[in-house]
Amino acid sequence: MKLIEKIEREWIRLVSKVSDKIFKTSKFADDYQKKYSNYYQNDYVLKNDETELPDWIKKSFNNSVNVRNIIKKNVKPGKTGEQILEDLRKLISKAGYVYTELERPSKVDGVEVNIGMHSAGNLGHDQGGSIFAIYPTRKKYIVQPNSIISLEFIVFTPVDEWNGNKVPICVEENALITESGIQWLHPPQNKVLIIR
Repeated sequence: MKLIEKIEREWIRLVSKVSDKIFKTSKFADDYQKKYSNYYQNDYVLKNDETELPDWIKKSFNNSVNVRNIIKKNVKPGKTGEQILEDLRKLISKAGYVYTELERPSKVDGVEVNIGMHSAGNLGHDQGGSIFAIYPTRKKYIVQPNSIISLEFIVFTPVDEWNGNKVPICVEENALITESGIQWLHPPQNKVLIIR
């Protein structure tokens, strides 16, 4: 059985225990071949009268996919993590989002985005170049070709169904940064997983 299949089965088993939670992000640790990292999966438990995802979840998740695409198209080796993060801040703002260093929503209007991508490997949050403001030293390292990085970010989308509060979509997916850009180490999540 493939590692991904094993993880997905375990994930379904764990999520079935949390039926009182309607929308959540699940975090999985992976120690495959002693290269440590983790990733998130977003899921939604349908209410008894629902047959598909509500629009507010689709909207929130689609914002995260849009942000992931901006990151994927624009992260390449050869710059420091700090330079890459500054470029991403500008691109995020140009796309109509509000960039924030906070890992929680604020009172500002609009969809907020927080990016914190770190190198991954032997120590989970490994010692290579990181595209993450909280690492004062590692963000100054040049991101090298063929670095494994954890694409980690949060998108906070305001929704009426939450009285205007913001739904957090937490994303963490592992990738290889190559000269031609980002290559996924496992398929990224392209839809919210539905639990019936």
